[in-house]
Amino acid sequence: MPPAGTLHARIAAVKAQFHKTRGTFTNSAIALASRIKLFESTVTPCILYGVGAITLTKYHLEQLDRVQRRMMRLVVRWVRVPEEPWNDTMRRMRARVGSATAQCGLQNWSCQALARKWNWAGQVARMP
Repeated sequence: MPPAGTLHARIAAVKAQFHKTRGTFTNSAIALASRIKLFESTVTPCILYGVGAITLTKYHLEQLDRVQRRMMRLVVRWVRVPEEPWNDTMRRMRARVGSATAQCGLQNWSCQALARKWNWAGQVARMP
């Protein structure tokens, strides 16, 4: 397990949280909007907890978004069509994830992390 207080520890925690409820996230009998709302209410707070205190580089922000996209591909049901070129599959999945997240108003984790960091900085600046 990575040391506590690092982004790697947060990513490990969010992967564990996601895989606890993976069956629900990938269940096609549940509406996609409900699965995305469940993802937003259970997984997103897990990754963003305490991230305001971590120094985030551009690489870390890209890593946050990469993990989120990977999980969202599973939520919207990753399907590889036989005989379809890999780049067409990825383009199709990118569009599918993008439209699903736009319909539900889901923000990238990097944007949310930066917003939390600025909010935290504002609170610290207002302290007596």
